[in-house]
Amino acid sequence: GVDYRGNLLCKWAGEKGKPIVYEGNVEGKWGEGRAIVDGSEKLGGWAECASAEECGGNENWKNIWWTYAPAGVVAVTANLCANGKLLYLSEEPKQPDPFFMEHVENFFTIPNKDMTKTSVVDAKVFNQKDEHYWEGASVVVWTTPNVAVVRKITGFVPAENKITFDDIGGEPYRDRNERYCVYNSIHLITQAGEYFYDDRAEKDGRHKVFLWPLEGGDLSKQAVTVSIRNNGFDIMDGVGFVTIEGFKIELFSGKERNNGIGVRAVNDKSRSTGLVVRNNVISHIGHPMRGYGGVFINSVTDCLVEGNQIVDNPGGIGILVGGG
Repeated sequence: GVDYRGNLLCKWAGEKGKPIVYEGNVEGKWGEGRAIVDGSEKLGGWAECASAEECGGNENWKNIWWTYAPAGVVAVTANLCANGKLLYLSEEPKQPDPFFMEHVENFFTIPNKDMTKTSVVDAKVFNQKDEHYWEGASVVVWTTPNVAVVRKITGFVPAENKITFDDIGGEPYRDRNERYCVYNSIHLITQAGEYFYDDRAEKDGRHKVFLWPLEGGDLSKQAVTVSIRNNGFDIMDGVGFVTIEGFKIELFSGKERNNGIGVRAVNDKSRSTGLVVRNNVISHIGHPMRGYGGVFINSVTDCLVEGNQIVDNPGGIGILVGGG
């Protein structure tokens, strides 16, 4: 029942028949409830926006609060939650379920001539007069080979209704209409549960966060968290005969494929054997897109993953075993 904010590096191996066991209180020997391994920290210092100007010109400013997030955390890994519920970076068009932010069938549609590898033109969306309007925002572009790519908006030309961004890598489609969405903008906070995380750091390295509370009320009295750690249990290279069972593992996040993981064993140099990951609840593990999962075990033999609940992990695979 205790919330441990941190992560565990499993450096030591057990032996066959004598594994090292990390026990999360399955049988209730040490109080009530599972031990909680938590990758987040609480966000405090919330203040209500006092004017539209303070809130970037957002007309919903009376509903929006703001504070600072710690240095070193970026928008796509912030993974904000409130009272145990996921919050979502602002997006337009709105998804029917914001958990699936990259469903391209709900994106804006434009003729393929209006998209290049570094720009989008759309007079219906980019019709503002202020060249600074989209600063701090991102765009998600659908491109070959059927992937959604996130890029920071680097420029806005009002006279051309055009945004620019870094090269998306793949070629845009040329045999069909193009699709995109605008993502993480202060102007797109239009409903409860949405937030804008400003990747432009303050002088002290912190970042401003603007949030429309999911359940309303005074944010200073609510448990809002930001994910600051990558992985819950990290089983080191070649370490074997380790059992991890009975924990609640939550609120980790990362942007590389092999981090942002609940239980991870990445064996780059040697295989490990005899790993057991059993009866854990792994939730609210955040990743921008296609992270390697709630449980990721690579290059192993004789391992068992069973009875785990993998719940509400946006952008990630549930369980991935590679080279095993």
